[in-house]
Amino acid sequence: MTLTDSISHLVSVQTAIWDTARHNHEALSSVLCRKVDIGGTTVAIQHNPARAISSSACTDPKAIQSRPCFLCEENRPSMQQSVRWNDYDILLNPYPIFPGHLTIAARTHTPQNIIGRISDLISLVCETAGYTIFYNGPRCGASAPDHAHFQGVPSDYIPLWQELDSHTPAYSTPAADIYALAAGTIVLSSHSPEETVNRFTWILSQLHEESTGTEPMVNILCRYKNGIITTAIIPRRRHRPENYTASFTDTGSVMISPGAIDVAGTVIAPRLHDYNNITAAQLRDIFGQVTYRAEEIFNILKGIQ
Repeated sequence: MTLTDSISHLVSVQTAIWDTARHNHEALSSVLCRKVDIGGTTVAIQHNPARAISSSACTDPKAIQSRPCFLCEENRPSMQQSVRWNDYDILLNPYPIFPGHLTIAARTHTPQNIIGRISDLISLVCETAGYTIFYNGPRCGASAPDHAHFQGVPSDYIPLWQELDSHTPAYSTPAADIYALAAGTIVLSSHSPEETVNRFTWILSQLHEESTGTEPMVNILCRYKNGIITTAIIPRRRHRPENYTASFTDTGSVMISPGAIDVAGTVIAPRLHDYNNITAAQLRDIFGQVTYRAEEIFNILKGIQ
């Protein structure tokens, strides 16, 4: 049985026997979704109340230390099963954005950090054709910044891939193309896992590190299709927009906390108020607050030889 077959079996079994996973996956068929245009890029807005647990997650060190890690095996729900892949457990996410939403958790409790795990990401995506594997940095959408993990969803649900097909790069360097989408995006394409890892590692070394000095603030999405590994790196300038709120009653702000899925073209709005009222101009402002423009990224990377 291939890894993809094992994942398909896991999704089928979990949605059959685990009430929480089944209910939230079934609810996806009725989530509201509308599209807006941001400077020539189509962005979807999804009203998904179940995602409030992630969008409103408090990720400061004190809050993280005071709660059990929900990705550690001993703290997971009793109904949650897994597929073992190398040093990771592949799990069905019980609060999905899309059908078949996976969480790929390291079996050891260690902080979220892409450094040292790039080869894992590329190896995994090459074994799961049809899936996009993505990474949220510890201050870029990860609700468990204390436990290393990736996530995965079927690639057909990711607007970014369609946007790349319909846009031309704003800038090109020897190492990567840079696209001026809703969020400035660095794109690597290669047939070679080794080349992808090397270029990926070099680009991360050029990006600004967080104030903690751990890693650059980034969201990463990767797919393997027709023998080509495509990796999208979206550098970040901040975690959440200035007018972010974790409250359902504060309608003067927005409960939108962008992660990889948001900056790849599907903005998650757990509150109906935000879904109904947010405008293209407001979304453009949110993207501008949390990500870089293509020109800014090019100015960082233009020294690549």
